[in-house]
Amino acid sequence: MKDSIDYLLRFLFYIIGKLLLLLVVATLLVFSFMAAKDYMNINVLISDGLKERASVVLEGEDTASLSQIFSEAYLEKDDRLDDDTYNGYVIRSYLQDIDIGFKLIMPWQQKVSVRVSETITHIDGELPEDSQTEDMTEADIAPPEWDGAVYMVTLERSETAWHITNMERIGDAYASSATATE
Repeated sequence: MKDSIDYLLRFLFYIIGKLLLLLVVATLLVFSFMAAKDYMNINVLISDGLKERASVVLEGEDTASLSQIFSEAYLEKDDRLDDDTYNGYVIRSYLQDIDIGFKLIMPWQQKVSVRVSETITHIDGELPEDSQTEDMTEADIAPPEWDGAVYMVTLERSETAWHITNMERIGDAYASSATATE
């Protein structure tokens, strides 16, 4: 009788141990999935946000689409949106490079800061024909270069969506022939 009770207890401890191991593995998988999902969400949000912001500045697009990505409080204080450097130019295309640093985001985090480098090179555009004079050179007709920057981007979760609430410039980003360096 004692042997059968010992056998039953060992069997129960074996089953409980395996169930606990399975629970730990399942919990790690769920947390890993949620962290990866949040990281990809903020990557896409930052990329789309900086691309849309550059389109507003370079091409004069409407700022209404930015309110889905950026908080209203940040949009009111973003000096780059008031930049009229490119207003007189016709911009056909440009090459934008955005380098987003890695950040492990826990599912319970409501606020996160990520280091982001942005450069825009090869701005293809010019002054309109009616704004050009005969004494202008190619350099005078071409749009000025974009001032690349490294930002500390702060995002906050509101219910299930992330929004960019702040972008603090922490340095300059310089463009090389292929990528931006920090």
